[in-house]
Amino acid sequence: MMRISRRRLMENISGWLFIAPLWLWVLVFTAYPLVESLRLSFRNWNPLGQDEYIGLANYKELVGDWVFWLAYKNALYYALLTIPAGLVWGIAVALALQNIRWRATLRALYFMPTVTSSVAIGIFWALIYQADYGLLNNSLRVFGIQGPNWLGHTAWALPAISLVVVWMGTGYWMVIFLAALLDIPQDYIDAAKVDGATFLQGFRYVTLPVDTIHFLLYHQWTDHRLATI
Repeated sequence: MMRISRRRLMENISGWLFIAPLWLWVLVFTAYPLVESLRLSFRNWNPLGQDEYIGLANYKELVGDWVFWLAYKNALYYALLTIPAGLVWGIAVALALQNIRWRATLRALYFMPTVTSSVAIGIFWALIYQADYGLLNNSLRVFGIQGPNWLGHTAWALPAISLVVVWMGTGYWMVIFLAALLDIPQDYIDAAKVDGATFLQGFRYVTLPVDTIHFLLYHQWTDHRLATI
């Protein structure tokens, strides 16, 4: 019994040592900046040494600043563009890859943008969106269409960036939904077909509910694992 307890203690110590660098990173670069930012939001502070408690004055000034509301509107617009589009496109790609022969290869190709450097992706899409010689506008000129300055125009910059974000996240959502699709028992699908369900009806009443449950369970399991770590 003593040996078992000592062995378990050593395993626990080893586990904590392995995750110690991650905890240190979170504390130094996430937790501390958050707490310090909250503290400074109630003070009039500058690097030269001024540090005065002013209560909610900063928040009152922020609420009255039109730039804040413009940023808030853009953030909301960005979320409404990227989240629904990413989910719908992820499900569509997962459905397309569900029953094809080269599923593993195509899954890896779709997942590559998710693990590719954001800097490289930014440079790649900046060249595509370039107004004068970019690939997108050059392709549009073939059809007699003069493309806009995608990243330099207020009406087009946010949709253009949102498209890149959705493209980058396709692999992540695709992997989750594809795993859910492959876990659906074939009996469910066969029963729906026997009952006369069309593809859209089968997707609505069989595929989509099971996908949703898998999605929620996946995130619940992930959050639980992170909490236990």
